Amino acid sequence: MACITRATGAVFVGIASRRIAGFKGIELLRRTSGAEVEFVTLMWFTSLDDVRQFAGEDYARAVVPEAARRILSRFDAESVHYEVQVPRTMPPTN
Repeated sequence: MACITRATGAVFVGIASRRIAGFKGIELLRRTSGAEVEFVTLMWFTSLDDVRQFAGEDYARAVVPEAARRILSRFDAESVHYEVQVPRTMPPTN
């Protein structure tokens, strides 16, 4: 898990350092699936134009930085994009 933490830190910092105005955040999800561990990355952008600024015109092609490629046994070649219909909200804290 330590190599995942180091690689994720490097990748996340690299993405943030690009200073894309519509980039709103990134999350890494993890689950054990049999003998393997699966990761899903969620990235939040304001618009599809901001996704294009991040990924390029072929924005369906997955952007997998070299640091991530070195530790993953495989990854999807394409990204899937969704529009948020109902944004999540956090309950008020007292």
